[in-house]
Amino acid sequence: MVKSAAVSGAGPAVLSELAVGDELSARRLVEIPVDGAPLRRELRAVWPTGQRPAGPARELLGLTRRGG
Repeated sequence: MVKSAAVSGAGPAVLSELAVGDELSARRLVEIPVDGAPLRRELRAVWPTGQRPAGPARELLGLTRRGG
């Protein structure tokens, strides 16, 4: 949703380069470097109720979980 809003011109967004690589290549979005700004935020993993992450997603969560 955030990426779609940025592509449609709703405003700037801070997104992973992986998430917008195609849009950058196709010039639908433009990268603006930001120096000196501490862009820190808590990231969360989400998935549908009743399902558990599997494969690479599960491995990644295993590496990043706090508290075990």
